[in-house]
Amino acid sequence: MAAPVDVANRAIVLLGAARISDLDDDVKAAREIKAVYDVSRQVEIRKNRWGFCMKRAQLPAIAAVPPATSPNLFGFVNAYNLPADCLGVDMVGDVWLNTANLENFRASGRAAYAIEQRQILTDQGGPLNVRYKADITNVNIFDACFVEVFAHKLAIMTCTSITESGSKLGDLRKGYLFELGEARKANAIERPPELLPDNSWLASRL
Repeated sequence: MAAPVDVANRAIVLLGAARISDLDDDVKAAREIKAVYDVSRQVEIRKNRWGFCMKRAQLPAIAAVPPATSPNLFGFVNAYNLPADCLGVDMVGDVWLNTANLENFRASGRAAYAIEQRQILTDQGGPLNVRYKADITNVNIFDACFVEVFAHKLAIMTCTSITESGSKLGDLRKGYLFELGEARKANAIERPPELLPDNSWLASRL
């Protein structure tokens, strides 16, 4: 089974340093990688749309919102707490609404929801369907392409401290961008095409 140390060693190999046996080893490479491991993983999950970390949930509306912080003060009817492991929201409610009866007609330009202080504010009633990027820590669930991207990020973040030189940074950044591009292509291939629905403009001309 894979472990965080395997990802760390991939980064260490990119740096040309000696492998470690555990992230708790009392050597510089282990200490430096461990210091940035979790934050770097969370950043890479949050800023990309990886299939392996997508989760779905039905959120109950908050029963009572203190008047001082009530979303009703700014026009939203309901508030929902984000899941504890949520690093980024991918979908709230239905992405595409049924428009044959002009259900998507809006009299104003206000957004359908807002995300503030780990809450989703929206007019949609509960339970609220959401798809989100989860904080996955199990290396065995990681996509292989993500591992390469993550390892390159770890190498970039620790290059100067581990190698005591910044000479490899340029190549590591190029490698990171290349692996990220390859990962995005692989991720996109697995996604089915999303058909655009008929909208109110089209429906009005039927």
